Amino acid sequence: MRSLGALLLLLSACLAVSAGPVPTPPDNIQVQENFNISRIYGKWYNLAIGSTCPWLKKIMDRMTVSTLVLGEGATEAEISMTSTRWRKGVCEETSGAYEKTDTDGKFLYHKSKWNITMESYVVHTNYDEYAIFLTKKFSRHHGPTITAKLYGRAPQLRETLLQDFRVVAQGVGIPEDSIFTMADRGECVPGEQEPEPILIPRVRRAVLPQEEEGSGGGQLVTEVTKKEGDEELLRFSN
Repeated sequence: MRSLGALLLLLSACLAVSAGPVPTPPDNIQVQENFNISRIYGKWYNLAIGSTCPWLKKIMDRMTVSTLVLGEGATEAEISMTSTRWRKGVCEETSGAYEKTDTDGKFLYHKSKWNITMESYVVHTNYDEYAIFLTKKFSRHHGPTITAKLYGRAPQLRETLLQDFRVVAQGVGIPEDSIFTMADRGECVPGEQEPEPILIPRVRRAVLPQEEEGSGGGQLVTEVTKKEGDEELLRFSN
């Protein structure tokens, strides 16, 4: 139960490489007490991520804030999700469904392409501000990994919540150097393309020629722009 596009990108990267040993995810993950599924519905922003997948560090610079909308599924046994995010300069939308389990706050997602099953848990939330999700992934070839994600109802959260998220992630075996906040490139409309990088050219000072020495009427030097900030590069990246 998370930004499916970003999560599957991460998981496919995990499966594509031969990683070294990673910590084993805990067997018994506790979900949010008295979990209320209807209150988790609605729009969320994925603001931070941590994972035992070693490949995360190599792709983290391409991972940006995404949106996730959760709601009632096509059947009573499912919940629906729609995720939008920037990917390779284009706004990508992904939709899917998660299977409910006998444990409120725990959901399943199966990806036949990689023959993996993901277990997702809502471990902490106050519904109106933030939510922390943990996802365990199982693979016959690469073993188990665990991914933590921090969601907010708004694109920014209190710093204390970011600190709490790091504590939760490290508590399930995710290394401190494998926990990152997402770059915020703004929301997007599916199919929309990101603007090309805009280069603001350097503006030089214009110096007027001076008259010959001794003329008594030397010209002034005119500064077209301030020296500081001569060149500014606005970079848009995915």
